[in-house]
Amino acid sequence: DFENTRKYKEFTALRTALLKRWPGVYVPPVENRIDTLAYFLNQLGKNSYLYFSEETKIFLRGTPDVEKVLSSMVLASPGELLEKYNNQFSETAGRQNNADLEENLSLYFQKLRGTKDCITKTKAYAEKMALHFRNWYGEQANFLDTIRNFEKTHLESYCGENNSTLVFKNNEYKSRCDEGLINLRNATISNPFDDMADWCHRAMLEIDAYTEAFKGRQLMIAQKDKCSSRIRKDSTELHKLQAGKKTLRSVLKKGNANDQMEALEAALENKNSESEAYDAIIDIITLNLAYVELAKYERDVLDTYYALMKNLVEQQATIMKEGHNLWREMQYEE
Repeated sequence: DFENTRKYKEFTALRTALLKRWPGVYVPPVENRIDTLAYFLNQLGKNSYLYFSEETKIFLRGTPDVEKVLSSMVLASPGELLEKYNNQFSETAGRQNNADLEENLSLYFQKLRGTKDCITKTKAYAEKMALHFRNWYGEQANFLDTIRNFEKTHLESYCGENNSTLVFKNNEYKSRCDEGLINLRNATISNPFDDMADWCHRAMLEIDAYTEAFKGRQLMIAQKDKCSSRIRKDSTELHKLQAGKKTLRSVLKKGNANDQMEALEAALENKNSESEAYDAIIDIITLNLAYVELAKYERDVLDTYYALMKNLVEQQATIMKEGHNLWREMQYEE
């Protein structure tokens, strides 16, 4: 039970390490609650590349100073990251990235912000309904208990032998009313609106987690742009040196022109390799988000929502039925 033996900040350290070392990849949300810590581990288990990652192994082994170890892990170079992603993400093999797909992905995450706003409102109403649910059915039972006590301690003495006007004293109704009250209480033991509010809370955390994955993709694009900018600057510098011109940069650097040109050529070769790696990484991330991660997200949302609404509707129908039966049994027959 790692959620019981590990501290919350250690879970956070693991998640942070995964986000940094797996940019553009969905990492489950984590929160300082036992149920969400367990959820985090369960979700990791559904993503084998994260569960069997070096980061998670360090966490699960019970490594001393796990926070320090995780935070000090070296980030992979673009080439190393590309190799890792090529080995792990094969579900989108054969698919091609394109401008339309990238635009649709950006629009999807813009839409998710609206989805989160809607879920936030749903959560607020679910919390109000949960409170109303507890108050209404709890107070209804208290009301009937009070009426029962009122009949017994006060009204019974007024009736003499004619107690037919008393609901809970009248043997004809008493057993049926008692049974109806028990059934109503049993039907309201669990609060489906609490479940809906909890799901909304987790759904908002999930949207944040997927948004973080999208931001990881944007980070790779920014790194690629930075690399391209460096290539342009070095190429310009190299062309000037090859033309026999001196530049401020060449004057400030050590070595003769030939040495500087050799260094620039080596740097450009390295940066071009990095740029190609970034392009490939961005493609993999884009395809994985569009065709794998978001499809899984939508499927999980639909399945969970359907199960919650099915339970809520069935429970509400049962409660209404038991409440109707209870009050009907208390009706007087003229």
